[in-house]
Amino acid sequence: MTAEELLTRKVKEGLTDLQTLVMLVLARREMATMTDLAVDLKRAVPSVSMAARVLEESGLIVKDSSGQPFSLVFIYLSDDGKRMLAWLLGKGEKP
Repeated sequence: MTAEELLTRKVKEGLTDLQTLVMLVLARREMATMTDLAVDLKRAVPSVSMAARVLEESGLIVKDSSGQPFSLVFIYLSDDGKRMLAWLLGKGEKP
């Protein structure tokens, strides 16, 4: 898989660079908070939050607060997100 192939696939799927980076970080970490993602990506929390919201609406990531008020919200790749990332990286079938 070349960088050009990755870029072509992400554009075809309508993913931005930041959304793709969020998915890559989540694959590496398995689970993270919004602050964790922002620090890893060296981006502002609101920017990362916007990218995560779009990914969540697309069903590619899941936000889990365990239903507790004022608890930390953890974010992780959904099964669809894992399949999408595998396809983007040339390691799986297109979801």
